[in-house]
Amino acid sequence: MAPILIQTIFFSLASSQGYSEVNPLLQQDQALSGPAVRLRFSPIGLSYISKTISDAILKQIVSTSFPFKTKTVQISRSSVKVSSLSLMSVSLSTLQPIVVPLPPNTLKAIVPGVSMTLLGSSSGRLSDGIFSTPLLLNATDVQLAVQITINSDSIGNPILKVKSCDIPNGFPMVVSYNRTLGINSRKELVSASSHDAVSIFRDVVCPRVQYLIENRINERFSLLPPKMSLADNSNADLIKLINDAQKLRQRRISGMIEETKRGKRQTPKSAGLLKHFDLTRADNLFLDYAMTQAPTANQNGLDIYSSGEISTIGGKTPFGSRALPLFPTNNHTTMMQIALSDFVPNSLMYHGHKTGLFNTRVDPSTPHFGPMMRSTCDLSTGSLFCIGDIFPTLRSALPNRGIAFIFSTIQAPALIVRPESAGGIFFQLTGMMEVRAIEANRQEMIAGKMTLDISGSMKMRMTSKVVKGKITLDQILMKTLTPEILSQEELDDAGFLSHEIVQRMVNDILRDGIPIPVHPLFKLSSPKLTLHDRSFEISTDFVLNSKLIRQLTSQDLNEVIKRAVANQRVV
Repeated sequence: MAPILIQTIFFSLASSQGYSEVNPLLQQDQALSGPAVRLRFSPIGLSYISKTISDAILKQIVSTSFPFKTKTVQISRSSVKVSSLSLMSVSLSTLQPIVVPLPPNTLKAIVPGVSMTLLGSSSGRLSDGIFSTPLLLNATDVQLAVQITINSDSIGNPILKVKSCDIPNGFPMVVSYNRTLGINSRKELVSASSHDAVSIFRDVVCPRVQYLIENRINERFSLLPPKMSLADNSNADLIKLINDAQKLRQRRISGMIEETKRGKRQTPKSAGLLKHFDLTRADNLFLDYAMTQAPTANQNGLDIYSSGEISTIGGKTPFGSRALPLFPTNNHTTMMQIALSDFVPNSLMYHGHKTGLFNTRVDPSTPHFGPMMRSTCDLSTGSLFCIGDIFPTLRSALPNRGIAFIFSTIQAPALIVRPESAGGIFFQLTGMMEVRAIEANRQEMIAGKMTLDISGSMKMRMTSKVVKGKITLDQILMKTLTPEILSQEELDDAGFLSHEIVQRMVNDILRDGIPIPVHPLFKLSSPKLTLHDRSFEISTDFVLNSKLIRQLTSQDLNEVIKRAVANQRVV
């Protein structure tokens, strides 16, 4: 036992010598700071978002309680009061809203084709005398114009303020009333209601819209965690996180906080990203969606800047992002553009290295390579070629053993993005390979170690949530730390097989991809990837999770979760 312990200490000291914390490829980035993600919603994308959110808000304003101030409509020498109005129904047409970005950070949304019904009481004096009657107002083709200013709160979540709300034009309306009114009184009541219809509907609808946006939606936004675990990013979890945060806030306000014993957090059944690695480690890495500044609006759309850092909670990345390239100004075909600095994948690899996320293993149970992972092979082992044929010194010292390769990074990997014309993506990794001998009783002993300096090129492909990379290795330099077991000459002659094994291991490390820092509210559709100097550009359409939007605007999140559980579906 003592020789193994001494050997392990020696290996650990040897593996840590001569390697800086930051990969040499990123040394010049250590003084940099600023957003690593710039996301632009084009006018097409803004119109689609406005349609989805308008539908959710206008459905909610029917159930939102908000007092309506009694309004007096003057008609010649008479007076008619319209009071106790309640909003009975709202529906939207299929027409797309028009969204106009207004500098510096305001969006003007014009929502056409709204139909609304108001029920209230009307009383006063008309030609036929004093009257009191229920009043039903049915309006169609109403145009609602709302200006919303977007800022960032203290933790980087959006905060919205209604700058103005108006119904700028008249609209068709049907007035229903008590048929006992005289003919002249009917005409005067219809005339009075129609004359002031715009202000009546505006005074009912706009306060409700403002309340929903500035109170309910802002409250829900404030409860959204700006950082989300890579292993826990489902929509159901998002709703539950908001609900739990809302309950906690209510307990704090009422002074009812109590210390409770908490069990260890269970790993979600749906592992999400990086599911092939140790979930307890993936669960410790968080993607930062927080805005770094207020959005900017211009004729090309709305630009949102975010951190994009992937790190542990409280962990600091010792390098920053290069300046992001400008978007083309003539984007009229896609809904969203994303400029993504290579800081994002490099922060993932830095903190993944620090937490041991990329540690992996190849042994006799590994598909494809398993039969070769032995020190001795013949017909009885089921393979005529094995690791012992590559490393005869290992075979002589430890015959008839299973062999395991345990790989770990000893310096954070790095990738440098260049345009395709300049060579594309360059990848570099320095790691340690521990060779273990597996006895018949499955006990393992450390047989030797080697360092690996690996470089190669990376090809990328897009999915709706991640950028996936596949490495083609250009160079593998292996250096023995135990020449009595792994001779340097044998490592130099290892040839194609060791190249294939290492390339497979590196691709296994990267197979779950680089998460795209776009909020789970959005699902990308048909994304296209372009490489720039130190950044990616993604042009894409998207589908907004309308169900989740409705839940974020709903009055009771508890009911949302109960319905989801009852129906056994993900919300």
